[in-house]
Formats: sequence, structure tokens, C-alpha cells
Amino acid sequence: MPSRYHPLALFWVLFGFIFVFGTLGNLIAIIAGVKYRKECSPNMSAMFLFLSNLAVSDFLMVILCVPATFVSQVVVQHWPFGHAACVAVSYSQAVSVFVSAYSLVAISLDRYMAIIYPLRLPSGLGRHQAWVVIAIVWLMALLTCVPVAVHSDLIYYDKSE
Repeated sequence: MPSRYHPLALFWVLFGFIFVFGTLGNLIAIIAGVKYRKECSPNMSAMFLFLSNLAVSDFLMVILCVPATFVSQVVVQHWPFGHAACVAVSYSQAVSVFVSAYSLVAISLDRYMAIIYPLRLPSGLGRHQAWVVIAIVWLMALLTCVPVAVHSDLIYYDKSE
């Protein structure tokens, strides 16, 4: 039975779902993290800050990288945005991935410390300490990804070959 649908229709639907649910889901997570952070104990607010930071990173990935990737990979099959956007999207994508990874490491270390030292750190880091860790996470991600920005380049291929 022949298909009546365009072969790329599945990609359109999948990217649409990723964009809509990624945007809404991460916005809800950010809002919930900010709202409920104030209503919980100071030590537990660190976890809400870490989770909100993770949601911010994922939100930036969905907003900055998914549309550009969709257009370049599915719609036109080449990079139409120029060299500066190529570098910016590559760098922001790498930073977002590294912030997510480093945030998960920070959450794991916070929980590890709370388990290993239950009397000194019964609920993990405090609010101020969490902000310091988040700043370090972003700084590390921004610095780790500098080579991506420096070495990203737009390469043109001759389609006639």
C-alpha cells in the first residue's frame, strides 16, 4: 500500500512535539522551581534551584538550537543562517549540553554529601551555596565550550560533484 504522506512529515511532527513540549515542560519546571523554592526549607531549596537550572539549560536548547537544526536538517538541507549563526548555535548547543551534564553532577554530589555526612549536611547545600555551585556550573560550561566557538566553521560543498 503506497504512502500518501511526504517522507519528511514524521520529522515535522517529531520536531513540533519536541519544540512544543520541550518549551512548555521546561517553562513549567522553571516556574515551579522558582515558586516552590520559597515555600520549602532553605536546604531543600538548593534542590529546586538545581532542577530549575537544569530546566533553564534544556529550555535554551529547545529555543535556540532545535529550530535552527530543524530548518537546516529537514527543511532546506543546508545551513542558511551564515557563519555567525553557525558558531552561535554550535556554541549555545554545546553550553546547554554541558550545563545539563554539570548540573546533574552537582545534584549527584549534593545528594552524595547529604548521605555521607547526614549530621553536618542533613538536607544538602544551602540556598547561597547552591547559587555559587550554579555559577560555577555555568562558568565551567562556558569555558569548556570555547573550543567549539573557536573551531566551528561553515563549509560549503559543491552540489554539482
